[in-house]
Amino acid sequence: MLNSWNRWDGSSNAGHKSSLFSLRLYNTGLNEALIPEKAKQKLRQNIMNNIHSIIDNFTPANTQLFNIYFEGK
Repeated sequence: MLNSWNRWDGSSNAGHKSSLFSLRLYNTGLNEALIPEKAKQKLRQNIMNNIHSIIDNFTPANTQLFNIYFEGK
C-alpha cells in the first residue's frame, strides 16, 4: 500500500502534493515470530535495504521513499 503526504498551502486554493511516500507491509510474520528480537530487527533491516534499492531504480526523480512500516502479524 502506498501512502503519500499532502501539504496544504493555506494562502491559495491549490494544494501541493508531497514527493514523499511510505510503504506499509502487512502480515510479514515478523511482528509475531518466535525468534529473538535482534534477529527480527536484522531481517527487517535487510528487507528495508532491498526495498530501498528496488525503489531507487524506478521511482521518478522528484519522489522519495520516506519510511517502511511493518504492520499486522
